[in-house]
Amino acid sequence: GYRTGPPLPASSPSSSFISDRDTSNRSSQGSVGEPTRPPSSNVYYSWFEVNYLALIRDFYTREANEYIDRHTVGEYLEKADSRMRQEKRRVETYMDRTQTMSKVQEVLDYVWIGRHYKTLIQQENSGCKAMFAQARVSELRLMYSLFSRIPEALTDIATVMQDCISAAIADLVADETTVNAPVRFVEKLLALRERFERVVSQAFGGSLEFSNQMKVAFEKSLNNDPKCAHYLSLYLDELLRKRLKDMTDTEFHSNVDQVISVFRYLIDKDVFESYYRSSLCRRLLNSKPSAANVEEAEKLVVGKLRAE
Repeated sequence: GYRTGPPLPASSPSSSFISDRDTSNRSSQGSVGEPTRPPSSNVYYSWFEVNYLALIRDFYTREANEYIDRHTVGEYLEKADSRMRQEKRRVETYMDRTQTMSKVQEVLDYVWIGRHYKTLIQQENSGCKAMFAQARVSELRLMYSLFSRIPEALTDIATVMQDCISAAIADLVADETTVNAPVRFVEKLLALRERFERVVSQAFGGSLEFSNQMKVAFEKSLNNDPKCAHYLSLYLDELLRKRLKDMTDTEFHSNVDQVISVFRYLIDKDVFESYYRSSLCRRLLNSKPSAANVEEAEKLVVGKLRAE
């Protein structure tokens, strides 16, 4: 017998569209029990597809406008993603996916993202700045995915990331609790870098563009104040003089690698090297002859610094 496909959800924009034209569709399908005639491609593209694209544009424009005013950015992105997945399934089930999918996606990208991306990025309490500040990796990952077809939107996200890094480092430099506490300063700096490194890796898929923007932001901020280079050398001094004896080789190597990752951002490395040479001389003069592990550790650090 004759069987129809599954009905469209009542809440979808296309359910009313199809039901309104059900009578006209039947004339091309034939009577029950008769073979269905293939639809004319001209009718499909010039009538159905054109009307369907206009319908979803109007429907989702209204929905997006209402949703953005009542929900957080994260909730809005989840709704947009859900609608895009829903429309993709509908196209795959009912339409000519080879021709219609890209057109539907273009409409959805514009309606949900293209018209609102600046508002979404700049939203004060739940936008990009808040996402970076609280390391909301899952929300940033979804934002990156949805914005990926709009290059200017990704550029704006990268700009916000740079601003967040610069502001965080400026706050750290001005933090009174770290003025005379170089170890604490560097620990916070390393944690800051690790946080943004994780965001770039996990949310942005290790994007080269975002990696470069992160590098530029750290370089610009760290080279504004010579204290950063000085404190980095003092942190290594503390690591080699006091902490080494209580650390495993793996822990020591990990700590050194983290310091080197920040050392790379220093454009004028002479300031760091001057402080480091002085502390190195003191450590070598005061080290015990039997402290072979200390000597090996010193060689390791010097070798890594020279490699940069």
